Amino acid sequence: MVAGPGCLPLLRKAADASVVLAVDDPARVGKAYWGGYGVAQHGLRALVGMLDAELAGTSVRIAGLQPGPMRTPLRARAYADDLDESLRDPQAYAGACVTLLSAAGAGTWRGRVLEAAAGSEQA
Repeated sequence: MVAGPGCLPLLRKAADASVVLAVDDPARVGKAYWGGYGVAQHGLRALVGMLDAELAGTSVRIAGLQPGPMRTPLRARAYADDLDESLRDPQAYAGACVTLLSAAGAGTWRGRVLEAAAGSEQA
């Protein structure tokens, strides 16, 4: 999010601009021992709605994307013994991200979080 506020003047000049924040499942990261990561993820989820309200009436759309657990090098380091074959590759969520970034997602997803793994939304 460091680049976000600095980019807002440029985004406001665009006819259709979109910012997508990637968030984790709050039910999972809101439990004991998740510490700062859990707090940050809850904050990011709240930021989706806050920024949307602040940018209402502008061409800048804010949305969130909550993918499910993914098969990534970071996850492999964090969960070295995880052999879950149901984990999806990151590219499985690319379509959801493109929808949020494009005009196709403007009416439905502005100020909301798309739970791509579950196929539902959270306002």
